[in-house]
Amino acid sequence: MTSIAKKKYDMGIRSSNKPAEYTKEELDIIRDMAEKGSSNKQIQETLGGTRTRDAIAKKKHYLGYRKAKKSIEAPVQKLEDDNEGEQ
Repeated sequence: MTSIAKKKYDMGIRSSNKPAEYTKEELDIIRDMAEKGSSNKQIQETLGGTRTRDAIAKKKHYLGYRKAKKSIEAPVQKLEDDNEGEQ
């Protein structure tokens, strides 16, 4: 435990592990902008700066808007390119 965390514990100040609650309007904005491919920074600005970019990224992840990994996409494209002339 770090000294700051210990001091907070001693003072009775403990962080809550509950996830941040979003209003229906905030969730609609996040969904709409995530579908359009907006960045977390753009979503944060639209929400008025009330949420951090990390919180927005986590919410997008839990809503199903996950980043596609380039390492997975590249071999599939290469395989399709290699098979083009074999027909």
